[in-house]
Amino acid sequence: MRLTLGPARTDGLAASAGTPNVRVATAAGLLALAIGFLALRWQLALAAVLLVGGCVSVMVWIARRQIGGLTGDVLGGTQQVCETTILLLIAASH
Repeated sequence: MRLTLGPARTDGLAASAGTPNVRVATAAGLLALAIGFLALRWQLALAAVLLVGGCVSVMVWIARRQIGGLTGDVLGGTQQVCETTILLLIAASH
């Protein structure tokens, strides 16, 4: 998220977090994908990846439109929305 959307203010958590290293972000993403595909059926893991991508896209759009960028609350809210989406997906599949 931080790679595509700047901070809404010059102070605060999002501004002080900085831009993540692309290699580190890629490694973290690949590790998360590996865990997801090991823990879930591949169809469910693929659905989770697509849904999380959609959730992040919507949150970026809302943050850009409403406040012009990221804040710590936006980052935390995005994490909560993504986690809830995955949990609902898993619950619905059982």
